[in-house]
Amino acid sequence: MIDPRDDLDVVVATASGASVTLPLARDAGRGRVYIVRAMAPRVPLLTSQGDQIDRGIQLILASGQAETLISDGDKTWFGISDRTPHREDG
Repeated sequence: MIDPRDDLDVVVATASGASVTLPLARDAGRGRVYIVRAMAPRVPLLTSQGDQIDRGIQLILASGQAETLISDGDKTWFGISDRTPHREDG
């Protein structure tokens, strides 16, 4: 899980079976941006309890894909990158 107190902007998932859990959007604050890059196959991006990505979609990055996410400061992370990872409705 990403700790919003950490001074980082980029997360690279390298381990097989890895997933990345975003902090609560409220704790991260409005406008907080994270870039997540998968260097392992099938890396799910997860939210903390009560939060969502866009309109409840599930993001799964394939190896080599990346997603840039921005917090609304409340309960939502929005994907704002120009890459299109494999998306599954949740």
